[in-house]
Amino acid sequence: TFVGETPPDELGEWFFQGNVTRTLFEIEFPNSVAPGTKVWVTAAWTNPRGQAGPACDPVSTHVQFGGVSASMEAALKVAA
Repeated sequence: TFVGETPPDELGEWFFQGNVTRTLFEIEFPNSVAPGTKVWVTAAWTNPRGQAGPACDPVSTHVQFGGVSASMEAALKVAA
């Protein structure tokens, strides 16, 4: 994930949220990220050896109070 107006090109500037084995994944941002803040999400498949493939194009949304917008949920399903 990345917090900001424009997603970075450098992978090192992204925050790694973790490896998962499911296509649905909850992302929690710290309380210091105010509601309405623009955030970016990207994902990549990994093989059994843990090697990541190419990341998908970043998708943006805005932090809300305690939930994910329906449009973001749909976008994340498309990204997965």
